[in-house]
Amino acid sequence: MKTGIRPACRRGRKNMSLAVLALKVWIIAMALMAYGWDLSQTAFADEIPPVVREALPQVEVLSVEAQQFASPLYTVITSQGILYLDGSGRYLFTGELYDLKARENLTQARLSQIHRVTFEDLPLSDAILYKKGKHRIAIFDDPDCPYCRKLHGELGQLDAEIHIFLFPLTDLHPLAYRKSVSVWCSPNRIAALDTVMSGKTIPVQDCEHPIDRILTLGAKLGIQATPTIILEDGRKIEGYRPAKELAGMLEKLNPKAQKP
Repeated sequence: MKTGIRPACRRGRKNMSLAVLALKVWIIAMALMAYGWDLSQTAFADEIPPVVREALPQVEVLSVEAQQFASPLYTVITSQGILYLDGSGRYLFTGELYDLKARENLTQARLSQIHRVTFEDLPLSDAILYKKGKHRIAIFDDPDCPYCRKLHGELGQLDAEIHIFLFPLTDLHPLAYRKSVSVWCSPNRIAALDTVMSGKTIPVQDCEHPIDRILTLGAKLGIQATPTIILEDGRKIEGYRPAKELAGMLEKLNPKAQKP
């Protein structure tokens, strides 16, 4: 399964580090080389091939300069995530690596393999059982994430038992934690969740809640963005996917992975 460049609310997106920005510039340089561009000279932003501009629309490219890196590029898997090391062992990159031609997030694809989840091990008692159906999925949602809201509006199209873990990304959405607690502590959690996901407010509530445990669980599973969807066969999908696409994935699952 390809992990494409999908819309999502990503932890730390507001605070892009210099290392991540450097990786993005390096990706641009690799794309330019693929197009046969002469990187011995500086290229101006208006000369960059359209594929690069389309792949990184949020980045203002001022110039592209050649850097000498040795092949191959090594993928280094650590307890803190994935790093990339050039063939000389001198240059280290952090962040996410994209295949611009295939429009695939190579880092997330590898993380999905590493962090494959055993669905039965998820603490479903900490999730909201949103609806029932033939299949099973779990969704890590931030109530203020627009992509979570978009997906939420399509959940009725899925023939699936849906478990929603409230996973506020407070660095992006400071009010999301309080909203998550209020949803959990509401007398009717499903109704409260629907209200919040529609952009409306609900009364502030407080009670014993699992939000902190869910945040710890998300860190353990390597979840960095919302929505993150976990299929019943353990695959982890980051970012918004249309309900029709998700339904197709569920129908293709091995029968052994389906709920009896």
